Amino acid sequence: MQRAAPLAAAALCLLAVATAFALQAALGLEPCPLCILQRAALLALALGCLAAAAVAPRHPRLAAGAVIAPAVLGGAMALEHLRIALAGDGAAGCAAQPATSALADWLGATLGSVFLASGQCADVDRLLGVPYPGWALLVLVAVPVLVCPLLARD
Repeated sequence: MQRAAPLAAAALCLLAVATAFALQAALGLEPCPLCILQRAALLALALGCLAAAAVAPRHPRLAAGAVIAPAVLGGAMALEHLRIALAGDGAAGCAAQPATSALADWLGATLGSVFLASGQCADVDRLLGVPYPGWALLVLVAVPVLVCPLLARD
């Protein structure tokens, strides 16, 4: 279980990002800077899970840290995105965070148009009634909650 759980969690993170890309393409959605950073956090969490699978038997604390760190950062972004969307802050929500926008712009320039932030943070669509940042938050919280206790098992 020490290796299987983080590998399954990595697959879940990749599935979440692939779903975001597919919905973006199919529905013509324009991701905002926070959307892009949540995707990056999910990818970082997937990498953290792979690293955890590699080191878990010998270094369970290091493995847990590799899972927890990107989950906390991504979770904070998802919460902020939900706050902006639910408060209706509009473009001011994105514009009030120049570091976030700058990082998202760098990702778009570096990794290509798939990571290009062109939408507004307050324009949040829903899937099955849940805002997209809510789905990201669910994955970002569930992965460490479910995986970390298994990393310490013998």
